[in-house]
Amino acid sequence: MLYCRDYVATMTANIETCPAGKSRVMTVRTEDGAGDFARFRDWIGAEGDRDAALAEWAVRHNATPAAPGV
Repeated sequence: MLYCRDYVATMTANIETCPAGKSRVMTVRTEDGAGDFARFRDWIGAEGDRDAALAEWAVRHNATPAAPGV
């Protein structure tokens, strides 16, 4: 368990240090990936099919089937 906590702490520190001093930084939360992606897409002025790009957030990849009774 200590290894896991250390790993999470190290990764968090690395992620928080990376954008230090950058003028254009945006946080994208995985729990609201589609919403944050839409903001990011607009922020960078991306072009193309916005609805199709946002629909990709609903696609489940490598999904594990739910356990019975869950």
